[in-house]
Amino acid sequence: MIKNVPIKFHQQTLLDIVNKKFEGRFNYFYLPKDMRTQKGVGFAFINLIHPAYIIEFFLEFHCIKWSEYIQNCNSTKYCEISYSNVQGIEEIKAELEDKYAMKKEEGQPIFNDN
Repeated sequence: MIKNVPIKFHQQTLLDIVNKKFEGRFNYFYLPKDMRTQKGVGFAFINLIHPAYIIEFFLEFHCIKWSEYIQNCNSTKYCEISYSNVQGIEEIKAELEDKYAMKKEEGQPIFNDN
């Protein structure tokens, strides 16, 4: 779980940042947004496909100050990486099966079945 994501970030914005070093290393990514404001809710989910990638991801992103990491970002937030309550791609799919996130046209969770 990626916490303290600036609310102005769109799913694609954060995905582009993650893909710079972790493209092909995850099979699920989702940055939920508030349906009323159409802005992020401050956290995102990612499922890395190998345990070794977790350490690399943690070292890359945990405690970074978004404004120092990303050009033209004025957020004062620091990224926090933590475990989510739901672990593993099959469990994630089961959890989301009947959720609204899977039914909306735009901003759906991204699944990469490698």
